[in-house]
Amino acid sequence: MENNKVNVKIYGQEYTIAGEKSREQIIKVADYVDCKMTEVSKKLSGGPVVSLAVLSAVNIADDYFEEILKHSELENEIGRLRRDAHHFEQLWEETKKSFSHFKEELNQATEKNQELKRLLGEKTRQAESLQNEDKYKELESNYFDLQMENIRLKGELEKGKR
Repeated sequence: MENNKVNVKIYGQEYTIAGEKSREQIIKVADYVDCKMTEVSKKLSGGPVVSLAVLSAVNIADDYFEEILKHSELENEIGRLRRDAHHFEQLWEETKKSFSHFKEELNQATEKNQELKRLLGEKTRQAESLQNEDKYKELESNYFDLQMENIRLKGELEKGKR
């Protein structure tokens, strides 16, 4: 990578900064340092520029460590979210398997239900057939009773003729 040389102004002083970062990045960093020095100078009532620079460096270091802490917290959160996502993926796979199993059981139950309906239809027809047989036997019995009554009446009629 090539070194970029950039002229910048920090706290009213001209500096030439050389580095591997892009021109835009170097200017962004110089502006940040300039803002920090201006911010610290407003809180101090005078004093040497070296003290101002050191206090600004302390503030910048504090910002840096806060960002490191935030980064670490975000990394932890990302790790937690990845674990949660993995857990939910496992739950999803288990749910898909359970649903598939449920569908199989439902198909089996539907087939059994259809078989039961078929058997019920057969039994209903058999019961109707038995009822018809019972009616037939009852009619046969009534016919026999009528024949017996007819024979009895013929016998009485014969006695009445004599």
